[in-house]
Amino acid sequence: MKLRYIGKSCCPSKGVFAHRHSTWELVYTEKGSGRIAIDGVVYPFEENSIMLYPPQTTHQKTANTPFVDYYFLFSGCELQPDIYVFRDTQDGAILQLMKLMYRCYHETKQLSVCDSLGDAVMGLLAPVETDIDKNVRQLCHILTANFTDPDFKVADAMAQIPLNEDYLRRRFKQEMGRTPQSYLTHLRVENAKKLLSQSSGMLISEVAFHSGFYEPLYFSRVFRKYTGCAPQAWEPEAKEATPSADSKMRNGSEHADNPSK
Repeated sequence: MKLRYIGKSCCPSKGVFAHRHSTWELVYTEKGSGRIAIDGVVYPFEENSIMLYPPQTTHQKTANTPFVDYYFLFSGCELQPDIYVFRDTQDGAILQLMKLMYRCYHETKQLSVCDSLGDAVMGLLAPVETDIDKNVRQLCHILTANFTDPDFKVADAMAQIPLNEDYLRRRFKQEMGRTPQSYLTHLRVENAKKLLSQSSGMLISEVAFHSGFYEPLYFSRVFRKYTGCAPQAWEPEAKEATPSADSKMRNGSEHADNPSK
């Protein structure tokens, strides 16, 4: 591999705006937890988790608790272009290598040493790889592509994947931390939050419809359950739902987004 840059969060961060790079990027979360959206698919992250994504992959990070990252950009990766999820070794060897790379790059300017350390990091990743199941990722993509359609149901998405529905549902929750229905509702509410934050004069009924809800009153109930406030009261600075409220959404009914389905 050929290192292009290595950096570190200057202070605990609450989020990173959507962006992409022309190179591969590896991100190590030293502290904090939250969600990272990568090309429309949402992955959880926590302390000692590692994400690896290929060039031109749009990603955005949102914190549950403020996070500190080490990250490096590089070329010459031999892996297939895909999203990879890892965890550090039990002795924290990958984090130590990342810190040493950071010092070599910014303090001693030993770039050839950085390349060697980067190779060592990549070598340690393979034994701890926990790539998200491809069927789960496919279901995520289908849900993301259709969540604005009020007629779309989780069953429509699951029917496109040649697996037993109960098994796929269990596998999805194991990988993503929430049921497929909860994930779909999450996408719809997050979209509503963006519309309410960015669009002036948009009626609540319009926000609901463009976020996959037919009934404004039911949309308002779901939105309040998820965020802790009514849609009319939502502001960009409004706080995310409390952990207990988010937990209810993650483990809620399979019919959370539409009372008639």
